[in-house]
Amino acid sequence: MEGLFGKLKEGQSPGVIIADQDFDSKIIPLGNAIWDSLHSVAPGTTLLLEVAKTEPSKLVPLFVHLKSRVSNSPQNNEQERVKVLRILFLLAELGRVNDETFQLLEKEECLGLIMKQFETEDVLELLTVIELLEVFGSSPLGIQYTINSGTLKKIFSAISEEDDGCGGLFQNKCIDFITTLARLDNPEIISKVLEDKSLFNVLTDAAKSERSDVQERVMIALGAVGVHALGLSLLISSKEILSFFTEYIQYPSVDQKVIALKAIAEILERKSLSSEEVDLTMNLVDSLKNEGGDFFTYILEFLKKPFWELRDSAYAALKGSARYGWGLEKIATTPGLIEVILDRNSEEEPEGLIWKFVVVQTIVGHPKAKEIVGLQRYYDCLEYAKKGIYYSRTEAVPILKDLAM
Repeated sequence: MEGLFGKLKEGQSPGVIIADQDFDSKIIPLGNAIWDSLHSVAPGTTLLLEVAKTEPSKLVPLFVHLKSRVSNSPQNNEQERVKVLRILFLLAELGRVNDETFQLLEKEECLGLIMKQFETEDVLELLTVIELLEVFGSSPLGIQYTINSGTLKKIFSAISEEDDGCGGLFQNKCIDFITTLARLDNPEIISKVLEDKSLFNVLTDAAKSERSDVQERVMIALGAVGVHALGLSLLISSKEILSFFTEYIQYPSVDQKVIALKAIAEILERKSLSSEEVDLTMNLVDSLKNEGGDFFTYILEFLKKPFWELRDSAYAALKGSARYGWGLEKIATTPGLIEVILDRNSEEEPEGLIWKFVVVQTIVGHPKAKEIVGLQRYYDCLEYAKKGIYYSRTEAVPILKDLAM
């Protein structure tokens, strides 16, 4: 690397190298250095990412060269396969920098090289391929290409396969990819994925798995999918998924309760608060009940448990609920809940006191808080918020002077 470009001075921008008049003649040797040496990957990638940000067209000769090397690399050589995957990770990283770089990769037919990796029969190599796809699919154009190429359907099929040949690791990775996809800030693309219901059907089937690791990942994915209006609507309309949530939150394991609460909290913290979505969130929470009580009864119970992870996730779900009028009503009418929220002595963790403060702020910040929780409780919450996170009452001790002289 130093031989190609010289050593950057401390604090000097990679742009200095890009401005080098001989840059074009050095870009191919740089690609070869990354191909041949693991030590060149980090500095070479940093430099190329800077080029992609500023002058992506300078990368075209490199794209053409690397495509040729990947295409002509022997498939049965393990060392060469490692180099191929190294280069494909580099191309995936470059493709998510900006739309122009992605389009140049597409024009030079480099993107198909990434999608082609799904054709491998080596199940362990597939684990690396799905990680590659997570990088590639972290941009809207990347996800759209994944859909158009048919690769997303292959991922759906993999989620449905209990026996993936590697102990379920590939199946888990594919479910994790769905979570990554659902958390992209691009509602239009996610809506397209959800419209044909294939994704939701796949998750519904996977939720029936007897493997706890699969159930855990499905729950996390449902939380991410439920943030989207169509995803939440599909979730609410599925008795199987609602039962899955209800059962999961009642499992003896603290870890499972935590995962369910975090999934619900993610749904409740949605950006959009249209009247339809407000009703859907209320329907979701209302469905999480049995003879032992409703969702807020669970929350109150969890806040009294000695497990911080459980209280932490319960606070998160409580804060999400407090954003809604129906949530405030439930908080106010659940016996003892608001009292626990306002009792600093009931929480020993500093992070828990922060959560209490955030919940109270959310309550008093609701425009209809006074009429929903009642004047007295509203002013109690207001007083709590004014005193801050770590308020501690101090009692005045009278000082008695010895008047005997």
